[in-house]
Amino acid sequence: MSRSKNLLRSIKLSFAAKVISLMVSLMVTPILYRTLGSETYGIWATILPIFTWLSFFDLGIGNGLRNVITECVASNEYSKARKYIANAFIVCTIVSFAVTSLLVIIFSVLYFFPNLVDLNFGEDVQYAILLVVIAAIISFVLGLVNNLYHSLQQSHYVTYGQLINSCCIFLMLIPVYFDFFHNDILFTAAVYSVSLILSLFILTYRFFREHRSLLPSLLDINLNPKYMLLKVGLAFLILQLSSLIIFSSDKLIITTFVGPVETSSYDIAYKYFSVVIFMQSILTTPTWGAIADAIAKKDSTWISKAVKIQLFGFSVILMVLLGMLVFSETAFKVWIGSDFDITRSILLWMVIFIVVMSWNNIFSALLSGAGILKFQVYLALLAVLINVPLSISLLLYYKLSAESVLISSSISLSFFALISPFVFKNKIREVKVSAIDHCNSNIQSS
Repeated sequence: MSRSKNLLRSIKLSFAAKVISLMVSLMVTPILYRTLGSETYGIWATILPIFTWLSFFDLGIGNGLRNVITECVASNEYSKARKYIANAFIVCTIVSFAVTSLLVIIFSVLYFFPNLVDLNFGEDVQYAILLVVIAAIISFVLGLVNNLYHSLQQSHYVTYGQLINSCCIFLMLIPVYFDFFHNDILFTAAVYSVSLILSLFILTYRFFREHRSLLPSLLDINLNPKYMLLKVGLAFLILQLSSLIIFSSDKLIITTFVGPVETSSYDIAYKYFSVVIFMQSILTTPTWGAIADAIAKKDSTWISKAVKIQLFGFSVILMVLLGMLVFSETAFKVWIGSDFDITRSILLWMVIFIVVMSWNNIFSALLSGAGILKFQVYLALLAVLINVPLSISLLLYYKLSAESVLISSSISLSFFALISPFVFKNKIREVKVSAIDHCNSNIQSS
């Protein structure tokens, strides 16, 4: 199957699953808001990013695996691919045991010496955090399957996994919605944890059943450093941690300096507008692997067409966001309820933040597929150095609320937004020159 047909097929198959998954996720939010209450929901919204935080303990190996498997499959080097896959699972498993051991020690100390650290939340919250942490540790090993599907330009299967996850959460929360029993933060944590692990297990089983040529054995374990993906993994790790600090610290800052009720408003507004990011991923996610394949084969014409499609998608996003902003008040009343209140300034800054994020997502996927990581690392570190101090400064000295983190995040991400298009344009130029040289070389040899 050609690259374009493969990409189009992945987008088509992802669309329906993404829409259903999005609708289910949007239905879950008012259920949690109603059954937990605004304050507890705010605490849960602060805990939930732990799933993302601990997924970064894979040392960036997952995203590194994504590019090398694409290259190996493109050149039919399946034996080499199995070595990379085997080592990735081994390293992530070892790290998971190490992290689990460390956390067992920490929680044991807190259990036997409760006065050692003054924790400002109840026992149920502590157990909820522990449950989420354990699930997250398991998921960053099983989660490697997502990168494997991306590497084969079969991102729609990752979307299917997200749909399974969302549906499991929704189905397990239905009894709570109809008041068959009381919901609390510990039960919510259990629902999310079980759903995540189950969906990843199903995906992993399906992948290796269908792609037996990539199923590694013990003989494929190779401790040669080149198969450990540590160099490229380190670059992706820095990018992942930078994204973590920028996107996940916002809720923590609001909860700490303003309160969990304000975090609820921020989180619900983000979920409302980030619908466009969720839908955009249908286009950007499979493009990463396709770009890696196109660059490996020096197909600059296809790359240029792919960029134009991404930019057209961005123009659609701008129009959709404008409509969502205009009708936001009505949407929140229907979705959450008439008692939900949020300021207009938060909504406006949220739209600006989503626009910047959407633009960056396009060029992050393109640059990552092209293997341009050093530039992204430098810009990510710059964004981190700016984001948190600026957020706290705006919050404390200018008495801004959730707006402070949105303004700060938008500013810190704007450097990448302005420079990345020129960097990728230069990469396309290099691919064109390389393709011409390769063609001339073939002509001379013949």
